[in-house]
Amino acid sequence: MFDSKTLKAARQGAERWSAAAGPPAGTDGDHPPFTTISGIEVAPVYTPDDIAGLDFGTEIGFPGEYP
Repeated sequence: MFDSKTLKAARQGAERWSAAAGPPAGTDGDHPPFTTISGIEVAPVYTPDDIAGLDFGTEIGFPGEYP
C-alpha cells in the first residue's frame, strides 16, 4: 500500500515526534494510558507503518461497507 521511501520517512517522523513529545501516557506513573471509551489501549500516534501489511480491500474497506 505504501512504498518503502514513504514508510521510512513516516518511521523517522514518528521517532522525532516521540522524542520531542516525551514518554507515552501511562509509562511515567502520572497519567493513565490512552484508551478508547471501551477501555482498549491505543498508541499515542499511528503512521502508515502500522498498516503496511494490511490489504485495504479485505481488512479495512470503506465506511459503511463490510470489508
